[in-house]
Amino acid sequence: NEATLGVPGRMARAHSLTRIGALHAAQDSTGAARQAYGEALVVLHALADDEAKDGARLPKDAALPQALMRVYAAIGDLHVAAGEGEAAVAARQQQVRFAEAVAACEPGDSDVDPELSWAYNQLASLLQQLGQIPQALGMWQRDLELDRRRVATAPDDSERAWDLSISLNHVGDALLAMEQAGGFLVGDAKEI
Repeated sequence: NEATLGVPGRMARAHSLTRIGALHAAQDSTGAARQAYGEALVVLHALADDEAKDGARLPKDAALPQALMRVYAAIGDLHVAAGEGEAAVAARQQQVRFAEAVAACEPGDSDVDPELSWAYNQLASLLQQLGQIPQALGMWQRDLELDRRRVATAPDDSERAWDLSISLNHVGDALLAMEQAGGFLVGDAKEI
């Protein structure tokens, strides 16, 4: 019974299942990877449900949403590799949801921002590949705002400046793609 393991034991079980899923994915055993990731999600969502019911009993830290973010990222990778666009988008959206939850648990933590940026980028790239340019642009813009905040807190950090330049390129590419599709004129854009 999962509940008898306690929170640390259940988190450890979910972590083990996630690692098993990654091993199966690395060996191109997609079915076994999906099963392991699915079992990890069951454990993690049960913990999230427990946290929602009894917040005083469970810690309100980033460990649970971070674990969920990573499992959804891995599931998204499987769907992308299988060419399952809608399922990949759904998994990437969950990845973003939980990356944002991690950031909310640890506001101002500069170690969290790259994971959130990574989640935005993965979803935006997928949406753009699927031709969903307006939605991709929205994700790129969220990443741009994140990078602007990061540069504002450390203007001399060349890595953050580089990330900002890449975000500006992504937004520009999405705007250009929209203009070429006839859905938007770049000249009508507000300041990026």
